[in-house]
Amino acid sequence: MTIPATNSKLLVTEDWKKIYQSYQNAEFQSYDFDTLRRILISYLQENYPEDFNDFIESSEYIALVDLIAYLGQNLSFRIDLNARENFLETAQRRDSILRLAQLVSYSPKRNVPASGLLKISAIATTGNVYDQAGNNLSNNTIVWNDTTNVNWYTQFLSILNNAMPGGMVFGAPNDSATVTGIQTEQYIVNSSNADVPIFSFNQSINGSNTIFEIVSSTFSGQNFIYEETPKPGNAFKILYQNDNQGSGSANTGFFVLFKQGTLAFNSFSLTNSVPNEILGININNINNTGKLNAYVSDEVSKLVGGLKEIGAKITDKVTKIKLAETISNIRKIKSAKRIKEEHLSAMMMTYELLGELKNSLNK
Repeated sequence: MTIPATNSKLLVTEDWKKIYQSYQNAEFQSYDFDTLRRILISYLQENYPEDFNDFIESSEYIALVDLIAYLGQNLSFRIDLNARENFLETAQRRDSILRLAQLVSYSPKRNVPASGLLKISAIATTGNVYDQAGNNLSNNTIVWNDTTNVNWYTQFLSILNNAMPGGMVFGAPNDSATVTGIQTEQYIVNSSNADVPIFSFNQSINGSNTIFEIVSSTFSGQNFIYEETPKPGNAFKILYQNDNQGSGSANTGFFVLFKQGTLAFNSFSLTNSVPNEILGININNINNTGKLNAYVSDEVSKLVGGLKEIGAKITDKVTKIKLAETISNIRKIKSAKRIKEEHLSAMMMTYELLGELKNSLNK
């Protein structure tokens, strides 16, 4: 019986014994440029002493050796880098760590900041505000449930009503609902902050100085109190709760919502038109309260509305179909549990598409 030659040789021309011997002599730990260059030159000197003996630095063959050593170093570095990303002990990229964590059914979340309600225990004004008896309350501090002042309630409300925008007084809230069994009302107060209405303060917690911020609060559509989306120009909102246990109850009075940490933002400008450009948001300790999701949801609604408006003016059927596909894809972002870079990239591309369509219709 004749044994085919291909059984003992790899790719017909290569003897597997020689390949095995080559692997035995290979130095797999040598992946830097100098070592690879030295090994290549040594290999040529040992195996091709008569065919190649031009080892001066100006030789074009040495230039080829240098190029191969350079490519080998780059490939080795990238292979090593990718291999390290496959283990939790050595992985450095956030995405790699999150994917490895998902293999063991661990779903990581962002940190949740401490939050709560602060009760307004006293109020004062520098303006001329008069109570029912005609007393000027300017520069007087009115304490909530002050047993030494029989008029504390009306005076407290007089100052607070003066701080509300025109037309709003206590008893005519901006919103009202029963939250966790307590009647809750929302009121708007004038704020000197023209940007996002937040007010910072520091407090020592277990000996550590901690930063907090008083934020605008709401309960719209929910059975709990949460931070209103921090948009510039929003009015500052406070809450009034009454548990029907009297003014001395801890759950009766005016409250503001506070959160641990600070509100941060990044400003950027796009000076050049670059297709599919991705802007990284590299901020540590982003909280998990869903404000980014709420903001993205609002922006997606604006994009969908803009695309529908453009679609109503377009007569080309193919363009209408593509717009419908884009609207369908961009709507899926609203249902995402976690906003990813790919979602933000899709929104940026949709912004660009919307701008181009508007410009083409205006020509």
